[in-house]
Amino acid sequence: MNKLFGTIDIGGTKIMAGITDEKGDIKSYEKFPTLELQVSDTMDKIINCLNRQRADLSISLSQLSGIGVVCAGPVDAVKGTIENPYTLPGWDHYPLVQVLEDRSGLPVKLENDVNGALLGEVVLKGLTEKRVLMIAFGTGIGAAFQAGGRLYRAGQGFHPELGHIIVSGEGDTCYCGHKGCFESLWSGTALHKRAKDMGFSDFNDLFAQWNSGDEKAGLFIKKIQTELQTAVWNLGIIFKPEAIILGGGIMSTYFPFASNSLQEDMRDNDDFVPPYQILQADPEHNPALIGAMKLFF
Repeated sequence: MNKLFGTIDIGGTKIMAGITDEKGDIKSYEKFPTLELQVSDTMDKIINCLNRQRADLSISLSQLSGIGVVCAGPVDAVKGTIENPYTLPGWDHYPLVQVLEDRSGLPVKLENDVNGALLGEVVLKGLTEKRVLMIAFGTGIGAAFQAGGRLYRAGQGFHPELGHIIVSGEGDTCYCGHKGCFESLWSGTALHKRAKDMGFSDFNDLFAQWNSGDEKAGLFIKKIQTELQTAVWNLGIIFKPEAIILGGGIMSTYFPFASNSLQEDMRDNDDFVPPYQILQADPEHNPALIGAMKLFF
């Protein structure tokens, strides 16, 4: 029988709660704002969402094999706790796995959201046996890597915070404590702030002005192209990916720009970083929910 799972994707802005089968078919899902309630009440809302969907699909509780949760990190996947005061204020050290297990009566697994998105993307794109790096550009920057169907882990239950590699000596000091990390320069939050600091209304405005020939915007675009190339070069020489997936809100608009910037940096350097595919993430098919299901496999 095809197994069914509750699947949850918790981001800094929104939560998706759904029911997904073991083949990656999402039967139903709902979404709602992340921080509209206290964390304990949010757990109740998640359980209520799953119960409502079960009823609509005529699925009994015994037909669910567990609940998979992917969440904006840091998270401790071994202890089952949220360790993220940065984008989930009030959730730090929250024992999410224990709470959901107690309230649902089902086994629960927890993982970083970018790991979950990567697991879902490799299913959707047929890349399970490939070396795949995913970079998600949203409120922050998260990155994940898998080879041969196995996630790269940092040890002690934590996900490697690859969005905080140092790219430049410029920029604001990040909450990680360093200046010039990838996230502080290239997250959606950072790009919009940097553009505003230069007198543009936001990064969208700056980008449009660059396309119209604005010299100041052009200098900034050149700078961020170098920053992106530097960050991906650093990750590339470590992981030697066969494919890189670019995702997150910024890439829904700026994937062609980012892809072209990376392709320009692909020189005759196979000894360091062999050629790789550059792919766009597929948020339309909710890869994070598929990845949450894959945690049980």
